[in-house]
Amino acid sequence: MVSDKEKLEEIAAILSLNEEECSYMYDLAGKKRNSISPDLSEYIMERDYVRAALRKAMDLDVGDDDRKKFIEEFEDRKG
Repeated sequence: MVSDKEKLEEIAAILSLNEEECSYMYDLAGKKRNSISPDLSEYIMERDYVRAALRKAMDLDVGDDDRKKFIEEFEDRKG
């Protein structure tokens, strides 16, 4: 059986979507199903620290400004 992620990957390839467009498509698919984006669910479930970080962000009601700082910090590390 073909997974939702695999189906969406095929669609993305047919449409020649770039990374940003592909992420948007995954997000729309997750929202439509009231679920996690199909490209993230496996990653989240395989990593305890990701689930812990998401729960902490939820508990602290992390806002958009904090999210932007968090992402910028990771991008700076990639250099």
